[in-house]
Amino acid sequence: MNKKTRATGVLTALLVLCGGPSLAAQSTAGAPPRTAATADTVSGTWTGKFDDVIDFTAQFKLQGSQVTGTVMSLGKTYRVQGEWKASANRLSFSYQHRNGTVKVVGMVKNGALQGAYDLNGPGTVAMRRAGGAAPAGTPAATANFSTPTPYVLKGTVKNPAGQPIPGVEVWADNTLHYNMNALGKTDAQGRFVIALPRDRLGTWRAGARFKTVYDGETYELDLDVDNGAAFATDKGAVRNFTLLISGRRGNGYWGGTVWVYPSSRGGHFENKDVEVTLTPVGPLIGGGVGQVLRRRVDGNTIPDVPLGKYRVMARYVPRSGPAVDMLVKSPQKDDWASSGVITFRREPQYGVMADFDLSLPRVP
Repeated sequence: MNKKTRATGVLTALLVLCGGPSLAAQSTAGAPPRTAATADTVSGTWTGKFDDVIDFTAQFKLQGSQVTGTVMSLGKTYRVQGEWKASANRLSFSYQHRNGTVKVVGMVKNGALQGAYDLNGPGTVAMRRAGGAAPAGTPAATANFSTPTPYVLKGTVKNPAGQPIPGVEVWADNTLHYNMNALGKTDAQGRFVIALPRDRLGTWRAGARFKTVYDGETYELDLDVDNGAAFATDKGAVRNFTLLISGRRGNGYWGGTVWVYPSSRGGHFENKDVEVTLTPVGPLIGGGVGQVLRRRVDGNTIPDVPLGKYRVMARYVPRSGPAVDMLVKSPQKDDWASSGVITFRREPQYGVMADFDLSLPRVP
């Protein structure tokens, strides 16, 4: 069965389910009467979903039987061409997507459309005209995210607090072909749906990257996936991602490393006897709320600090003797002070890091 036959079969079933006459019945019953009040049931603004998941908005204009306009989805706008067949209450249109031509066909009833689309494989589409009734039987946007859909990678991206992150780049990487990817981005609810090409061998692995500018620094951070296993094209997969900015990651950490450089200007001390206090300055990367951290220096570093901006203070706490407040010097600063501000950055050799100089106060 080819794609056209499958799409027509889906549409025929939808016509019956929506309470409309069958295609065979329409051919003998003739066209329904049209009045001035119902003549143009197409022009205007529509909202809808592909596969009960991807939100889109459409703007149509009907001239005779020809339909023109735009479809807006995931931050992109596409020009459409289509046809309105009044005798069947059938709207069809198409537009050029980066992954191929999207073809949509559906039945319009009471200001709502139920139908099918095709983009390298069939799917469902539901639309409603502004001021019209909601399409009957349309599930919630999240209803389909627990079950895989053939030829589709879908899921959500959230921050450590469980809040959705929009605009995150997500991809399916083919395990057989070098540099072959299917790409997508999350919507305002942190959801993504990526159509997988049907004509490529091999399995796929999902990946995602969070890009942001924080305190003047550009960050590109890999995300944690709930299931790293490869999956077959015809099975599809659900993969959910989380932006982690601290915690174990294999042999390393998701958090950044703070480097501490001791200075002998005020006398000798051992880093292992230094207690550092890190107080968040504003929200962390990804929007989370940080906590005040008190850490001992391990060698020359403090590992796995949640990524953000901090005010740093330090005390020398020897095993014998009183504690002493120390002086710190932030990068690009010339003066020593009781506290300083540090922000993480990415260095090719050291990864995501921040640093500061540390000294005992000079004795007068």
